[in-house]
Amino acid sequence: MSGLVSGLVSWGAASGIFTFNKGVFYIPGIVLGLLVLIFVIVYESVLRKPLTEKIASICTRTGIGAVVMMLAVPYIADYAFEKYFTKQNYHICDGASHQWLHSKIIVYTKDEITCDGIVEKK
Repeated sequence: MSGLVSGLVSWGAASGIFTFNKGVFYIPGIVLGLLVLIFVIVYESVLRKPLTEKIASICTRTGIGAVVMMLAVPYIADYAFEKYFTKQNYHICDGASHQWLHSKIIVYTKDEITCDGIVEKK
């Protein structure tokens, strides 16, 4: 499995435990917004060139898209993974799942015994 996928969802196929990290899905929107901001700062401050109407329009639209992406993608991914795991007869293990601010770790297990085993190890 590639490193990117293992950061988003990790699992133990034999044990039936899947961990979903919702906080990772904020990163694409944040990175895109920062790239636009860095581009504008370098263009105006370092190169000392004013932004043209076309470049300013593209940067504004990309910045707005980055904010929308940052707000929408994590919830869409959370919804999609929840639907997928529910169809596969997995349940959310509330004792092993946790949330801090926007970072939410959701643990899916196949049965309650596995969930209880994870909670005891915590």
